[in-house]
Amino acid sequence: MAYLSFFPFCVLTALFAYPTLLLIAFCPMFEILKIFAFISTNGALKLNWLIEILYLCTSSFPIVTTFFCCLISKDSSITDIFMQKRYFIRALIYLCPVLWIIIPGLYTFLTFNEMGDIPYTCPQNYTYETSELRLACNIRLTNLLCMLIFPILCVLYAMSVWILISCSKRTGQKCEFKSVRFLKLYKNALFSDHGYSRILDEDDDDDSIDFEENRVVFDEEEEFIKAELDNFKLNSNLDLA
Repeated sequence: MAYLSFFPFCVLTALFAYPTLLLIAFCPMFEILKIFAFISTNGALKLNWLIEILYLCTSSFPIVTTFFCCLISKDSSITDIFMQKRYFIRALIYLCPVLWIIIPGLYTFLTFNEMGDIPYTCPQNYTYETSELRLACNIRLTNLLCMLIFPILCVLYAMSVWILISCSKRTGQKCEFKSVRFLKLYKNALFSDHGYSRILDEDDDDDSIDFEENRVVFDEEEEFIKAELDNFKLNSNLDLA
């Protein structure tokens, strides 16, 4: 993110990213609740087990992906394989949109009439035969809403961030984030005999952030860094004298 304003990005994250994270947990949770609620009706409501299991696997995919990312981050060798070959990233890019467009569409179509004569929106004034039917209807409706809202929020968040980056590029606004690598190199340069070369040329293997991606920030502040280094060296020489 070479061009990105901090405050609008935080607003977009609060509006779209945080609710999306909640839905990552809610989608499989309500699907499991729906399965148990339908079973509790003693055959009054029937499940299409194939599509239910398929959607449950799809809704669990983001959780499994997040867990897997945390797992491989502990092993640098595995992380290097996935990042260099781009297998994992390509799988996410191409597989997730397909899963969250095709499968929810099929799920909605195949389960459209599973409630029988009960209205689709589960109105309060409808006469339900049992309390289990009413509970199952409400859980089913909540499950469908979570399923539909999740991809919508993902698309809105991605589009909003893309528009924000595009607008920032047009106005020439630089990134306001200061990376850990920048601060580390700046500190090393101040207390090193190599001077500015540590900032502009060093490739620190301990930091996973790509150096070239951060040159946008470095180039903008190069003159400031050089001036600070000159002042530091001048003050050091005066103290020694």
